[in-house]
Amino acid sequence: MRIRRILVPIDFSAGSDYALKYAAVLAREFGARIIVFHALEPLILGDIYGSPEIAGLNEELMRSASRRVTLLVARLRKRGLRSQGVIERGPAAHAILEQAAKSADLILMGTHGRSGFSRLLMGSVAEKVVRGARHPVLTVREPRRPARRPARARSRRGAKN
Repeated sequence: MRIRRILVPIDFSAGSDYALKYAAVLAREFGARIIVFHALEPLILGDIYGSPEIAGLNEELMRSASRRVTLLVARLRKRGLRSQGVIERGPAAHAILEQAAKSADLILMGTHGRSGFSRLLMGSVAEKVVRGARHPVLTVREPRRPARRPARARSRRGAKN
């Protein structure tokens, strides 16, 4: 199997930033193109409720996502990597799977590492993608940084005033 196109779903979190860095290493190794992909889930469909303010908010979210994806693609290109940005509207897992079917040999995505109640409440996009993908999926989790130790409190005892 040859990896020519790596789809990297981005939600602008630290985890997806780490996945993009990981994808850059693989893309360089395989000579692959990176597809920076963002699924935009509208907050509320404005035309259902007839509110131009809500429709305007959804459009601002699209403009913001477009700027951010464009910046990420520019950074990759500056490093000599072939890349492109794609934004689709819709539920994240579904949109990722549809895009992968059109244009990917590998899906490389970050995970948030949620567990317990928050995973139950939020669901896991990565898990849905792994279960539904026809292509290989590589999930990466940002390495945990060691907790910083709090500075020791200085004792006033023995301090001269």
